[in-house]
Amino acid sequence: VGHQDVRFYEIACLISKWQGATRTESSKSVIETHASIVRGVNGASVAARTGQLRLPPSSRNVPPGQGQMHRMLRRAHFRLAQFADNLYTQATARLSSPEWSLSEKLRARNEEELASLKLGRAQKRARLGQGGGNGAAGRDPKMTREEALAVEEEIRVLHRRIFPLEKQVLLDREETGKLKDDRVKWLLIALQAYRRCLEAGSTGGLGTTGVSVPPGSYQGGSSTSSSGADQRVVFRIVDIWFSVCGSVDGFQQKTFGGNGLVEKVNEDVAKLVQRSNVPSWNFLPLSYQICGRLGTESVPGNEFSAVLRQLVDRMAGEHPYHVLYHVQALKRGDRVGGAGPLSESYSAPRQKIEAAKDVLECFARHSKHHGNMVSQMDVMIEAYIELARHTVDAGRGASDGSFQIPTACKKRALRDLDLVPIVTANVPVDPTMRYATGSFPSFVNFEDTCRLVGGINQPKLVNAFGSDGVAYKQLAKAGNDDLRQDAVMQQLFLLVNRLLMDDPATRTRGLKVGTYKVVPFTPAAGVLEWVDNTTLLSEYLLGGGSVDNLSVKPTKGAHDRYRPTDWRHRDCRDRMASCATREQQKAAYESVTKHFKPVMHHFFLENFQHPRAWWESRVTYTRSVAVNSMVGYVVGLGDRHSSNILLDKTTAEMIHIDLGVAFEQGRTLKTPETVPFRLTRDIVDGFGACGVEGVMRRCCEETMRVLRANKNALTTVVAVLVHDPILKWAVSPERAADRQRDEEDVDDKKVGQKSKSDGSRGKGTSDAADRTREVSADKNREGNLDAERALMRVAAKLDGYEGSELRSVAGQVQQLLQDAQDPDFLSALYPGWAAWL
Repeated sequence: VGHQDVRFYEIACLISKWQGATRTESSKSVIETHASIVRGVNGASVAARTGQLRLPPSSRNVPPGQGQMHRMLRRAHFRLAQFADNLYTQATARLSSPEWSLSEKLRARNEEELASLKLGRAQKRARLGQGGGNGAAGRDPKMTREEALAVEEEIRVLHRRIFPLEKQVLLDREETGKLKDDRVKWLLIALQAYRRCLEAGSTGGLGTTGVSVPPGSYQGGSSTSSSGADQRVVFRIVDIWFSVCGSVDGFQQKTFGGNGLVEKVNEDVAKLVQRSNVPSWNFLPLSYQICGRLGTESVPGNEFSAVLRQLVDRMAGEHPYHVLYHVQALKRGDRVGGAGPLSESYSAPRQKIEAAKDVLECFARHSKHHGNMVSQMDVMIEAYIELARHTVDAGRGASDGSFQIPTACKKRALRDLDLVPIVTANVPVDPTMRYATGSFPSFVNFEDTCRLVGGINQPKLVNAFGSDGVAYKQLAKAGNDDLRQDAVMQQLFLLVNRLLMDDPATRTRGLKVGTYKVVPFTPAAGVLEWVDNTTLLSEYLLGGGSVDNLSVKPTKGAHDRYRPTDWRHRDCRDRMASCATREQQKAAYESVTKHFKPVMHHFFLENFQHPRAWWESRVTYTRSVAVNSMVGYVVGLGDRHSSNILLDKTTAEMIHIDLGVAFEQGRTLKTPETVPFRLTRDIVDGFGACGVEGVMRRCCEETMRVLRANKNALTTVVAVLVHDPILKWAVSPERAADRQRDEEDVDDKKVGQKSKSDGSRGKGTSDAADRTREVSADKNREGNLDAERALMRVAAKLDGYEGSELRSVAGQVQQLLQDAQDPDFLSALYPGWAAWL
């Protein structure tokens, strides 16, 4: 038919999308339409490059640009992939549904009955001598004529029963086989279309945004050729690859059978890895999860390990500062700093450690420059670990509260590290993959002194000077803390921020989740970003010492300063802790709330004295609470007591720290957490006279709308995160009991004293008991069950299910706001959570 106007393909693509959504055409017809559009756009693109494009009159002889053709081709592939992926998802849901399980039992019963009937018929035929031919030569000599006639009649009756049953069994087998074959076919079509979408999007014609990506994490912004759709494509490709070929949980063999799917999926991913027109920065958002699967056991017929190693080697070679920190942390996966079951649960498997070492050795052999980079990185990481583990006498510091850093961390020992960037600085993705000196702030040296921020593990606050002349405040931590889970949660928050930025309504309101950088070096040591001008919510409300200088006299909290006649916080907690029944808890909570009034509104009067600044900060605070509440609810973030929440004194934004209890694990604590997020009276008091109405409710609805609209993207991301072979998103009963007991002990120390938890303002620390993963004889199976449970719950929330009811966005937000403020739920929380604050 010749070449059509590019607008024709755009309209045809949109119509085929509508057909797929409304199902006005068969799946086969929609697939064929998509395929014809892809062929047409591809043919027109090739003809345009060679100067042979024949334009129809409707184009007015205006040839389309190459960028326009590439975008159209990418869109066509993406529509095809989405439609096939939806068919695959529907087929998978049907195969895993209770109705299908029941029908499988019925099919199995029919097959057993058919086999039994056939066996009975064969036995009766044998009695009549009909097994080898006609006649009565083989008939039982003792059988009379009447008996033979009766047996023949029984055979005819059995035949009449067998014939329809056999037909039904064959139809059932065909239906099952067709559904399973179709599912594999849809998956392969989707994977191939996703791959071609990336290839089409990487051939040119796209703008450059110059995103910044910090070492050890990915900022979630657009890279040189990545858009929001490209990120969803990459996540879905990796999700399919891991689930089919990853051998993480060992379930794909029985799920997909021996139909060659594993080989085909590996082959498609290998094409992406090997083709230079598909930039490796597409995979940087998942570099942590990809590196975490190094050392996966090889299985005959499954080249997953080899393809994965090729991908890691390519990413590390082209973007070392965004990948090597993950590999370095995996290399030190056995340095947990302790012994016993806790250390075993933290420690990475030996095969992963050896695989990480091999990756670093191969990288170092590329050139002298690569070798120097690995050597300098090792020196700097070991200095951070030495600093974090260094023990100081808290009573023998300088007059300003500072302490000398270890000799191994001083300038003399850390010279000439010009190839290593500051770990908490933003390092832009370099499209040329050169990362020349001066393109990022390299590490120069530490300040000679550090400060303690409180806590049993003595985390150190230190300044790291960069080549750009900036002093980067960092918190070096070691001990019994595992920072990897915090790092993964920050990764998820960055991706959520990207979705919020892509939506006009949420972008206009500036809705985003407060994030910070977490760079683990071992399972028990790492570096956290430190942000000045922040305070713990508990520190402002209840008082405490200075984080920067523990020698400063503790200050009074807002409750003591503005309502000195109210009950003391300790008295409130003791009253709640003394309750033995639910009725007593409700009565005590009601009494406490009458004698302990909120004071959060004074925070804005103290820090933002100009009327305009006061109004803007209060709106910013309300929006921040809204988006953190909705996102925290979706990912099941628990343990939101006042010592796990920071307030920025310059913007009034809220930032959550200590992210170890996620994906509904708060419900497994000794005293289950029954509220979806923290929305206590002090939190609401900061909203102003309208309370949860107005700005709060509207921003909650807008955030939830965006999250629900991007359900597929979010569930794909969560699926990759929760199936991480290194992390286990579960809290054992013993650890759950220890957690709340430890937090009550910490709360005792906080009131009126200068000692604070390790979280302070370093944003993102956690107690080992809060993070631990159980050692199980069948941990792979249990890990898969935990991951599937978490994924199903996230999907249900994004569908709008609250309990057994399906809600609209407004209805779901209304229910959440009501539950978060319900006195019955609040009174049932453990006293250390301080529901009256």
